[in-house]
Amino acid sequence: KEELIDILICPQSKQPVIYVERSQELWCKASRLAYPIRDEIPILLVEELGNSHYLKFNRFLSPICGKFVPPDF
Repeated sequence: KEELIDILICPQSKQPVIYVERSQELWCKASRLAYPIRDEIPILLVEELGNSHYLKFNRFLSPICGKFVPPDF
């Protein structure tokens, strides 16, 4: 599982994604998108995402410095 995550990239930004176990999602810092994982399959289709996947990611941006503050992994 970790080996697969290590090679996955965000289809929008072409940057690596990080796995967030708590929400069962793959997050991309560059595009600020959260991709769901359904039945152990990552759904890396931008057109399948709603606004909630973008807004969810932004909740973890620090309002003071704008840096990404990830949830506990």
